[in-house]
Amino acid sequence: MHGWASPGLDRFFHGVSAIGHERGVIPLDVLLLVLLSIRRRWRQALFVLVATAGSGVLNWLVKMLFARERPQLWPALTDAHNASFPSGHAMGSFTLMLVLLILAWPSRWRYPLLLSASGFIVLVGLSRLYLGVHWPSDIVAGWLLAASWVFAISACTARQQGGELCRRTDIS
Repeated sequence: MHGWASPGLDRFFHGVSAIGHERGVIPLDVLLLVLLSIRRRWRQALFVLVATAGSGVLNWLVKMLFARERPQLWPALTDAHNASFPSGHAMGSFTLMLVLLILAWPSRWRYPLLLSASGFIVLVGLSRLYLGVHWPSDIVAGWLLAASWVFAISACTARQQGGELCRRTDIS
């Protein structure tokens, strides 16, 4: 990926990386939680809170457990100070996209969201590789941990609510 480097791609992938974490994903996590709470959709709000906050805690714990060094194949194009494995950006963006998909699944928005979420998740993963701060396995591990966590929380939340987390009228 380093062979593709250019000032334009540097700016693009810095932007994607920022949206994939502190300038996009985290504010959207909070916004979604607030909107669901305002609408008194308590079980969905609880699902969002546990899925997103829990994903962050799980990511931190796994980083501490593995304490994997970041790649040093070429000078990184951004600062990254904590452990590499798993990618927090990949895990956080995948968590949010899965949460949105689960909430939107009963609605007509599921397929457009699935398509756009897939593209976004891949771009965030590529941005972390391009910027030189993750190994490919860090990205894949972030995705797999996010999927495992969100589906486990979704199953637990749905089981508590009689088998359904969302009804068609909740989102559409």
